[in-house]
Amino acid sequence: MPLFLQCTVDRVANVSLAGMTTNTPRVSFDGETWWSGAFQHYVESWYRENFGFRRPALRLYNQVLFDVFRASSMYDSSIVIGKHNELYEWSYVRDACGLHSSMTQLEADQLAANLKAVQLQFEQAGKDFIVLITPSKAVTIPENIPDRLCPNGLPSDTNYFRVVPLLEKKSIRLIDGQAITLAQTGLSSVPLFPLGGTHWGDLADYKVTDALVAEINRSRFGHTLPLLKIRTQRVDTEPRGNETDLLELLNLARPNYTSAYLHIDLEPTPASRSAESLTFVGGSFTRGVVAFLVSARAADVSLFYYYILSKEVWPRAGVRVEYPVGANRDFGADFLSSDVVVLEMNVATIGGNHVRSFLDDALLYFSHIKAQTPTISTQR
Repeated sequence: MPLFLQCTVDRVANVSLAGMTTNTPRVSFDGETWWSGAFQHYVESWYRENFGFRRPALRLYNQVLFDVFRASSMYDSSIVIGKHNELYEWSYVRDACGLHSSMTQLEADQLAANLKAVQLQFEQAGKDFIVLITPSKAVTIPENIPDRLCPNGLPSDTNYFRVVPLLEKKSIRLIDGQAITLAQTGLSSVPLFPLGGTHWGDLADYKVTDALVAEINRSRFGHTLPLLKIRTQRVDTEPRGNETDLLELLNLARPNYTSAYLHIDLEPTPASRSAESLTFVGGSFTRGVVAFLVSARAADVSLFYYYILSKEVWPRAGVRVEYPVGANRDFGADFLSSDVVVLEMNVATIGGNHVRSFLDDALLYFSHIKAQTPTISTQR
């Protein structure tokens, strides 16, 4: 195909494919790259990404699957197309509809016991430790899940319903973001979760972040954050951030989704106010909470993304910096230098890998500290 025609077709097809396009590093041609095979691999990879009609053909194929079969092969076939074109991520639907094995009562009891033990250890060090549960779209908007996946409605024996009462019974400091989000149902004309996204909208995010700030301000160690103040809020049809993340991953030829979004911007705190330091351990929903705190300049914030993937730091007056997390991490330096530690787990991943890894390391660290502390005995 002539190059100009291929470029025209690709431009019409919106150029790149979300989650599927690889930027192949250029390899120059010389004797070494030829005999090593590096140049041939580069040419093959480049051609695979750029041959004519690949992108529009894939988008047309995806559109047929979407329109005719209400399905998608994108994102490892993990996008669920619900009623009224509501998009869900399979892992959240699977959890909400009870389509996977739940924790045993023994596992739930152990999780609660470990969280309580870690909370007490942080408090002995003069630090606040708070558990943050973020909401699931499938639990918040279950009415649009395909009937074949939830024929009897949402079950009441999921990990969320099993674990939350245990945390409350043990007086673990908890922000139940799912309950907070459900309490907002019907109070706004804008959906709490965007139609084409897996993550929450600004309203639910703001309400949960506001509740977290209030809980931090109940600290018995004197840690306080400024109250969040809304500067502007508006409803529009222009998505921002990850509000259409699932829609983009569908890679449709005609992604005609019209949805309303409530966008909230916060008033920055005066720079003269001293800042507390917050460290989060959590997944993708944590970024929404962090974004509000950073935009309000409420604190110096760090996030250990899924605990082991990366460390992201937002100084109150600076810009985001990302660091790799080493295999031989210093738990004390990572967490005991912070005023407040927040452990996030989504409704669909309660007791998930990053939670277990963090708790295991915390318990091991505090047990070593306890073993190294000399015991003072009194001789009678």
